[in-house]
Amino acid sequence: MLAFKRTPLSPSALTHSPEYVPLIKPEILPQLALVSSDFYWVAVEARLDNQLVGLALAEVYPYNHFSQLYSFIVKEQYRQQGIGTQLFAFLQKELIEQEQVQALGIEYERKAPYAPALEKIAASQGWLPPYTYLIRCHFDVRIFNPPWFQRPYPLPPSFHLFPWKELLPAERKHLDYMEQQGMFPPYLFPFQNESQIDLETSVGLRQNGQLVGWSVTHRVDPATISYSILYIDRSLHRSGLGIQLLIASIQRQKQSLVPYALFEVKLKEIDPSWWHFVKKRLIPTAQRVERMRWAIHVFV
Repeated sequence: MLAFKRTPLSPSALTHSPEYVPLIKPEILPQLALVSSDFYWVAVEARLDNQLVGLALAEVYPYNHFSQLYSFIVKEQYRQQGIGTQLFAFLQKELIEQEQVQALGIEYERKAPYAPALEKIAASQGWLPPYTYLIRCHFDVRIFNPPWFQRPYPLPPSFHLFPWKELLPAERKHLDYMEQQGMFPPYLFPFQNESQIDLETSVGLRQNGQLVGWSVTHRVDPATISYSILYIDRSLHRSGLGIQLLIASIQRQKQSLVPYALFEVKLKEIDPSWWHFVKKRLIPTAQRVERMRWAIHVFV
């Protein structure tokens, strides 16, 4: 007999269970051990004749009644039997009725082996089609050397590149003012995740002593730098100076002991001119490209 229920173990206990671990995406195992007042986990399972055959884990954020599905696995020999569809429906029912969740979201890589099945199941439950919202390019900086990176780009005399750690207090204050006034999109504000900013590879650009651009990077793990925030004043968009900022950061990483780089592009936020550069110059030279998809279903 096929049965669905809430998983009896706590999230942290799941990570130590030989029965459950094979049905959990490995990358979320560390997250299950975290305790936070901002979210909690809901885990539901499918059992056939009392044998565990499927498991789904969603994180719930009570403050906005939202949830996100992070892991959804049915054992291979039990797939294409409708178990996944029923487990998905049971999870939604639990989230709505027991947790008062108003929306459920799913993020996944477009070419993930499970993507077609997940999309088919979501469509059967009345979800709108997913869309690609983010492109993530992975690089080994030690061998990164495309033609555009090798060309000399002498700065005009009125411009000066400087390490971000030498940003002046007055410039910091002015950037806070610009952010408050909405003078650039929020995702380009250079002090996001400030504790993770990599000061050795982040750079700024001044024109006649006035700050006009920055390439702010973040250390996401000991071996990887994320090229997170690249900004150049709108009046300089066609000058090529934005690319020079990027090159300056990459050159500094090449001189460091950090081997890997990560470029993330949110398609709804990127300027068309920068997107053209990413398509023509970054994506073709990446060691690996992930195209992350997003789907969401609102229950009320």
